[in-house]
Amino acid sequence: MFKKLFYPFALIIVLSACSKNEPTDNEQPSNLGQFAEYLNSVSSGIISKTDPIVITFNNDIDGIEAGSEASSKLFNISPKVKVKANWQSKSVLMLEPEEHLESGKTYQVTIHLSQLFELDDDFPKEFTFPIQTIPLSYAVEFDKLLNANDEDYTIVQYKGSIKTSDWVDNDAVEKMLTATFKGQSLAIGYEHGPKQKNHTFFIKGIKRQKEDSELNVSWSGEPLKINDEGNT
Repeated sequence: MFKKLFYPFALIIVLSACSKNEPTDNEQPSNLGQFAEYLNSVSSGIISKTDPIVITFNNDIDGIEAGSEASSKLFNISPKVKVKANWQSKSVLMLEPEEHLESGKTYQVTIHLSQLFELDDDFPKEFTFPIQTIPLSYAVEFDKLLNANDEDYTIVQYKGSIKTSDWVDNDAVEKMLTATFKGQSLAIGYEHGPKQKNHTFFIKGIKRQKEDSELNVSWSGEPLKINDEGNT
């Protein structure tokens, strides 16, 4: 709860509803060296669930046209994911999931090199590498009181933010918070960042009081499929 909603004041409270996870590992797979004659790099480490999977070959591949669709025989992903496969250039293959990947999940990507190159009999015909998506988490942060109207100082709003470790649906974020003041539910407005990871909220319609009063805010991670909740 927040008290003393009478004079303007600055109060910063950070309430972490769940620890945040950020991508930390961009190292290439340890087995890539064996395929260095053909492969330059692949998507690796921890990626966003919105990211494409990119495979870069060492040289242009004969018969490939930039911008053309890639054959589904060139790859497979486990667990199975529907992707749009395109050649970004004659040496770069992009696998773009038709739907977002699942948060906090590991996928195994296999490239069938024998579909592109003539390989020695004893050389592996395919290359498999893992990718992991960012585990989804969030943090609720409370910032400060703001005047809602420059001509009416009796009404204020409280500014805060919800920060997520990865992309989330804006509509889901707007279902996470509820706020009450003196027993009355308050409207909450939102401004969403372009990457849909930073979401600013404004708890509106707070009337200044002469006596100490309580602003109660509750949140739940259920709209993000996170088993976590809290309140002030």
